[in-house]
Amino acid sequence: MSASNASRGLGPGARDLLRGPSTAVVCVDADGMIFLWGPEAQSLLGYRADEICGTQAVELLTVQEDRDAARAAHERGLTGRIWDGVIGLRHRDGHSVEAALRVRPVERAEGRAGWSVSAADAREAERDCVDRAILEALFSQSPISVTVMDAGLRHLRVNAAAESITSFPAELLIGRRIGELTPRGGVEEIEGVLRRVRDTGEPVLDFKFAGYVPSDPDREHVWSLSSFRLTDPAGGLLGMCQTFVDVTEGHRAQQRLALLARRASASTAPST
Repeated sequence: MSASNASRGLGPGARDLLRGPSTAVVCVDADGMIFLWGPEAQSLLGYRADEICGTQAVELLTVQEDRDAARAAHERGLTGRIWDGVIGLRHRDGHSVEAALRVRPVERAEGRAGWSVSAADAREAERDCVDRAILEALFSQSPISVTVMDAGLRHLRVNAAAESITSFPAELLIGRRIGELTPRGGVEEIEGVLRRVRDTGEPVLDFKFAGYVPSDPDREHVWSLSSFRLTDPAGGLLGMCQTFVDVTEGHRAQQRLALLARRASASTAPST
């Protein structure tokens, strides 16, 4: 199996596109016949195994040029190469599915046995890939502290910024509640917010509290906390996700402005 020059390659991120749980794996023998077809393949293209096994894999290609290229590659003996790309496949109901594919040879001791084909809906696979990249960046690069708590208010995951603020590595924080390693102000307030989010499902935005952190123990900080509930696809509670933003300087500036406003108001007030 191969593809025409019009087919879009996956590029260096191809491996990420085809590692999701919905990725289908299909096996094709040396003559190009499909002989293994799993439930993920049925979900992707609609065919049952008893309908598709024993048919030529190239017949699933929607573009005639791609079919011709695949047959020509087979005849020239070039099909032992690994190929990655995005190509149109024919769904059982007739519409075309843009699929990310990886085709690689499968060999036996006595010679080539055929190919293993990994396939996934290209749009969904690319979206999943972007989602994973965002999640990875959030927990490794974001300057904003991010934590995930379970229903018992214990840390499930923390990002690098949260580790820096607490001065504790993730290994020590996971499984522990806020303030368990070292007492600090605002713990009861924070846990109250998390319980409310957990129990009502209503997110909390910009909840401000004051406290101390091990990384700066002699200076009170003011934090802005936002939290929302995490649920599984069935709506079951997984926990709560929080962001913490240090707003100390802005808070102090507001206090100074408020103080100046009060003094100005007092100095201009008429005497009685």
